[in-house]
Amino acid sequence: MGSRAIYGQFIKLKYESILAYNSFVEKNIDSAISEIEVKYEDFVNKNSNLELSNDNDDLDYYLTVVDDLAYQSQTLSKDIMQYHRKSILFQFYSLLEQEFHNSSKIIGVESLTSMKNSTGKTIIEKFKTYVNGIEPELIISIQSNLEFFDKLRLVRNIVIHENSVISTDNPHFNKIDSFSTDRYDMHFLGTNDDGERVYRIELNKHTFIVEIFNEFESFTRKIYQ
Repeated sequence: MGSRAIYGQFIKLKYESILAYNSFVEKNIDSAISEIEVKYEDFVNKNSNLELSNDNDDLDYYLTVVDDLAYQSQTLSKDIMQYHRKSILFQFYSLLEQEFHNSSKIIGVESLTSMKNSTGKTIIEKFKTYVNGIEPELIISIQSNLEFFDKLRLVRNIVIHENSVISTDNPHFNKIDSFSTDRYDMHFLGTNDDGERVYRIELNKHTFIVEIFNEFESFTRKIYQ
């Protein structure tokens, strides 16, 4: 096994660890939500008479417990899960940027130039320009991966820098909206003062995180095979 393939195995262990961590956290959150749902159903079934009670104290007690359980479930499924998936997205993109730098050094080990001197506004464009000058056939192979990562970059920027909020006047809105299909929700928030529709990106599909890492696995496998 050559040094290129050995490094590929190292990268595989790295992203598999992050994916395993993500799975562990999501399963624990899902388990906690399930426990709350069981408590909710059990309480409602045993105390359904309180909902129709004429005693204000009984009714207040019933509504307080029901509302509290609903709030706990909402907090876990929405807020905490969103925070977790945002952190995974942040970790992944840091790994991806690092990998662009590292793989460019391995690919261009005999080159007199480096990726930092390549043309391009983004690191993806710089990577593509640099590698295309050394192994153009590799760029053809990883083109679909790079297109995916570029769209993911736009989503990541909105999630991290704009608190997940985007309006229709954003120059990347159409691309982000189109990319969302079966990956994340574009939750409509309303209309701003300029008449533009405003949305919040909600990372509510666990399959999107898996897809991201599958795409990364495909990308690194082609580079280090």
